[in-house]
Amino acid sequence: MTEKTVLLIGAGTVGRSVANFLALSPSVEKLIVADKDKLKAHLAAINAEVSAIYFGLGPKVEHVALDLNDEENAADLIGQIDPNVIIHCTTMLPCWFYIPLIKRRIKEIGLDGYYPAHTVAKDLVLVYKLMKAVKRSGTKARTVNITFPDNVHPALYKQGLSPTIGAGNVDITALGVRKIVANRLNLPVRSISVTIIGHHALNWAPPENLPYYIKIRMGCCVA
Repeated sequence: MTEKTVLLIGAGTVGRSVANFLALSPSVEKLIVADKDKLKAHLAAINAEVSAIYFGLGPKVEHVALDLNDEENAADLIGQIDPNVIIHCTTMLPCWFYIPLIKRRIKEIGLDGYYPAHTVAKDLVLVYKLMKAVKRSGTKARTVNITFPDNVHPALYKQGLSPTIGAGNVDITALGVRKIVANRLNLPVRSISVTIIGHHALNWAPPENLPYYIKIRMGCCVA
């Protein structure tokens, strides 16, 4: 591997958005979109490439079929690609299918609850298999998991299979805080840096109900 290569696994709703974002990043020289459904991977790759071309960018964008349930073949493929970064966006079941059922049940039994979303079971299985395949492949790639890292990573850590880092909605909250602070201090947003450690539910739940850590730095220069 000589190019700055990102292997994106999962071409669903989140995966397609990530593919478009990566294709617009000058730091990505090659993007490979993988999914169990090769057609979905193909369409996500094409859309990402077209978006990049529109803005005058031209990373190499490819697609492959990858089934995480077949750990041996997944490990072989990851070893062959040997990417710099692996980004994982798969799940056993999108939460949109069962959210209405859970919300109705919460109301029926009289519980006070917020927007129900993830369950550990549906999100843990595939990233667990991915991390076993990554370990087996021998790659030194950094692994970013977008699938419910808040609860999934502690379980994976216990097995010695923790990804490098998680990513999720809390970053949207951090960007919002940067904007608010910049407006109140009459400073450019790029001079404000915000670090938040907390559950992704901070994006929609009252912050006083959730533990979190936040650090705001001023006078620095960030993107």
